[in-house]
Amino acid sequence: MDNNMDMFFLISHIYHPEITLMSQEEVLEEVKKIDDPNRINDQGYSYLHFACSEHNMDIIRILLELGADPNLPNFNGWPAIISAIGCKSEKNPEILKLMLSYGLDLNQVIKGKTLKASIEQFPGVEYKEIMDSWVEL
Repeated sequence: MDNNMDMFFLISHIYHPEITLMSQEEVLEEVKKIDDPNRINDQGYSYLHFACSEHNMDIIRILLELGADPNLPNFNGWPAIISAIGCKSEKNPEILKLMLSYGLDLNQVIKGKTLKASIEQFPGVEYKEIMDSWVEL
């Protein structure tokens, strides 16, 4: 894949093979070829922000394995986890755990409060429980 904007398109439309003209497996294979997993588009979002907004665990995992920074902010200063948690999904607790395992910093301060405090404002007791029980190895 030559055009980086095409990769943003593929990630955001992975569940729509009629639009991408590729199967989900083919999209995942293309994602594995990304040379810069921290690329930011013109609107200020990374591949990881796109994958989190789609709640796609496979792409999130691949990007993190390729070296995507879970703390990389978008144009508003928010890391990708907010793109996931901002849209209700049963996958959000699993995404949070995965991002924590790759170094998501809950103590980073964004807009005057820690990321942990910001996440705790979203509905879902499990977020607080996950963060309170998280112990970095």
